[in-house]
Amino acid sequence: MQYRAAIVVAAFVVFTGCTHSGSGSTAAAPSPAPAAMPHVPADTMPVATASAGNSLSTMPLEHNATVDDLVELTGKELKLTKLIVLNKVQPLQGVGNAPMHGRAVTLQLLGEGRVAGQGPVNRYSGDLHITDPGRCNWVGPLTGTRMAGSAKAMELEERFLSTLGAAAHLIRAGDGLRFETADKSGAVEFHLVQ
Repeated sequence: MQYRAAIVVAAFVVFTGCTHSGSGSTAAAPSPAPAAMPHVPADTMPVATASAGNSLSTMPLEHNATVDDLVELTGKELKLTKLIVLNKVQPLQGVGNAPMHGRAVTLQLLGEGRVAGQGPVNRYSGDLHITDPGRCNWVGPLTGTRMAGSAKAMELEERFLSTLGAAAHLIRAGDGLRFETADKSGAVEFHLVQ
């Protein structure tokens, strides 16, 4: 907010820098040196978001997730946008715009730590616990249905569930969440379904 106020003040000074003298001529008034703008790191640039009260607030683009972040996303469906296994981005053919078996890979926070969603083939669920901002663990293993799919879909589901189940870090990434493994070699990222 201070950043925006500084911009408004600077614009006002520039646009009102000319004064009218009694002789009918316009003379430029000396303009003050521009105010120093605070440096705002790119990963913490304020962004407008709608909060639960439908007012605008600012939040960093990414930050360690808190219980409040989970409460804010409770009941909203998130869609898988990125899967990283052993530091390699995994191709998500058939996921997203053209989902496998007609389903998008999703995650939904149900409240009180319960998580459920649709994997590439099967539905899954689990209990998530935030120990400190940005730190998480699963209470027990992720569980799921046991339907069979194509070899490619089952392989993707194994990578997806094992990476999600190994998450130790939870990052609020814009309108979604990123689960990261303890060694940061794996990640699963979800964003709000638009």
